[in-house]
Amino acid sequence: MFRYLLNDAPKNRTDLELLGEFAKHAASAYMGCDRVPLNDSIIKIAQVNNLPPSQVAILCQEANKEVHSSMFDRSADKYTNFDLANPNIVLEGLGSVKTASAPISDSDYYASPTERVAFPDFERVGRSGHDGLRDNSKFVKQASIEKIAQEARNLFKDKILLEDHIEYLEKQFVKTARDHLTQYRIDERRGQYPYLTKFTKMAGLSDYDTRHLMDLLDHVMVRQGLIEKTADIKADASLVDWDMDARVTNGSHPLEMVIKTIVDKKDKHKLIEDRQNIIKDTLDNSGYDADGAVLGTKRVRYL
Repeated sequence: MFRYLLNDAPKNRTDLELLGEFAKHAASAYMGCDRVPLNDSIIKIAQVNNLPPSQVAILCQEANKEVHSSMFDRSADKYTNFDLANPNIVLEGLGSVKTASAPISDSDYYASPTERVAFPDFERVGRSGHDGLRDNSKFVKQASIEKIAQEARNLFKDKILLEDHIEYLEKQFVKTARDHLTQYRIDERRGQYPYLTKFTKMAGLSDYDTRHLMDLLDHVMVRQGLIEKTADIKADASLVDWDMDARVTNGSHPLEMVIKTIVDKKDKHKLIEDRQNIIKDTLDNSGYDADGAVLGTKRVRYL
């Protein structure tokens, strides 16, 4: 076929029209009363017109199409079966030493046309920053950085939501602790602070977070006038079993449930921060700036 395209292709439309007329003549002879085989008709046509092998191949294809179309239109069940014109047989009959295209089978005329595969335009891709396959490792690395940066953006969103939840839980702690303290006389409430602090720590909260919660509680109590500046310190032994290493004895206490939830959220918050630090180090060490990974002309913000 490539030889036909380069050398033996018909030079003008007249050649193609003639081949079409030759194909119809061969098909008509086959469909007529004499049932002249397509190969025989095409051999005669090729001899008279001195057709080259490439045009013999085209003539065989066109003749097969003509016969198939005619038989298909006449058939009730739309099934066709006939002896195809074969360029190899025709060329043998002509005594040609040249070889035409590969032998053609019935299935060739019912199969879909050969799919044309689109190859990448490396010249155009190169202008966009891709150096064909030679620079593949660079883009693998960039894809990896993109994935890490996307994870960092997701972690940042999760961290914001988590901090909002922790803030809500801290307000719940203050409300629950305030309701507990107001069960005492106003001059006894500050005296409960050491026991409430111990209770909070035994529920699993860190020293820093415990002080933070107690500061919030004290601020609200003072602002709402629920506590005096000075008071005698009295313990509430019902909250903590001091003889058992100060372990909380009332595990279903509402205050402890809030604190346990805060502890859980704080742990998750710490995991997110640790992962963010790892990602930041990874991006910084990969040659991208601290504000985001720059991939070509695209900036990827991760914080």
